Amino acid sequence: METTLLSVKNQIEQAQDKWLQDKIFRSRWKSLRASGLDDICNRRLYYYMTCGELADEIGTDLVAIFEEGKEQEPAVRRYLSELGFEIKKAGFTETMGSHGISGQVDGTLEVNGGRYIVEIKTVSEYAWDSINSKEDMTEGYYRKWYGQMQVYLLLFNYEKGLFILKRKQAKQLKIIEVDLDYSYAEGLLKKAEIVNAAIKAEQPPEFLASNPVECKRCPFFAKVCNPPMDFGTMQVIEDDSLAQKLARREEIKSLASEYEKIDKEVKARLKDIPAAICADFSITGRAGVRKYPAREAKELPTWTVKIERIKGE
Repeated sequence: METTLLSVKNQIEQAQDKWLQDKIFRSRWKSLRASGLDDICNRRLYYYMTCGELADEIGTDLVAIFEEGKEQEPAVRRYLSELGFEIKKAGFTETMGSHGISGQVDGTLEVNGGRYIVEIKTVSEYAWDSINSKEDMTEGYYRKWYGQMQVYLLLFNYEKGLFILKRKQAKQLKIIEVDLDYSYAEGLLKKAEIVNAAIKAEQPPEFLASNPVECKRCPFFAKVCNPPMDFGTMQVIEDDSLAQKLARREEIKSLASEYEKIDKEVKARLKDIPAAICADFSITGRAGVRKYPAREAKELPTWTVKIERIKGE
């Protein structure tokens, strides 16, 4: 029986891996994608347009995340319909020919006379806790979402957009409203003009300056793009144990955020309760006073560590 079960396990896992592998496909962009236009590097956009098939392949873990997001979208639309909000024009596409930009939105919504472009994003616990306003989407990984929305608003002639964030671990939605920022959107159109001019001239734009970490994570690095990089006095650490811990740290980052959030909520709920039982948990609490000695103002040396993954998401 155990052999049979293991065989079934292997068959299912192998079938899953093949299914995900079959979804991996790299090709040249036929037009500049609104979803990718807000890229820090114009040269990378040039390569997506001219030799996208040479980019590093994405892994099956990332493919699995994308596929789950695709399946969540119709479920979110159904849920919103149950709540009384009908998403229209799901998946409609349009191209801004003069700038060579194309976009496909998740839908539109009309509420109380207002017209909105809608983008549905399935998010991790880390993102769910981190994104609470449009300002939280103007830097880092989520900046490309903000840029995507700005392009859509301009491309489809809308003044307002809605990010509908779907929490992966629960049937919960968070709504982030975004206004059209003409200056920001026009900056992205200018970026498109630079890339299209480079394609016409068959000459890639300038290298990204002074950002070797970003260059190292680029899917075209050391393939068609070999920028001159200066890491300064950066030390190369050959330490397998540290490398494994850094990788594991990245994997559990969202779990730490979830733990801290829940721990804070639980302890706030249990304040002033000296003894209790809840489900399988025994709870005790006590009041106390923490005394801090008076301290003179002084300066203490600090060391701030910033860790960024070079390859992968």
